[in-house]
Amino acid sequence: MKKVKKRGVGRPVTRTRGRSMSVDGGIGMAFLARILSRMEELHLTRTSLADRMDVSAPYVSKVLSGNINISFGTAAKLAHAVGMDFEARLVAR
Repeated sequence: MKKVKKRGVGRPVTRTRGRSMSVDGGIGMAFLARILSRMEELHLTRTSLADRMDVSAPYVSKVLSGNINISFGTAAKLAHAVGMDFEARLVAR
């Protein structure tokens, strides 16, 4: 991963190889809000979510706080860990 300079008020933007979801946009925020809501429904902590995803708890905290961009693979792992499926769709305007 390569960090690039900070945007005006925002946090550093992290670029990864391949596709990533930016939390700066509404889609990323809506996705994270749904994951957090589902975690509440299931009474899951960030630590238990990390265990389900086989990643570290600090990484889950970074992801859920929106401090890093995530790949579609990570989005799918998050969704699966809370009993959901992740789909990415392109729809004509």
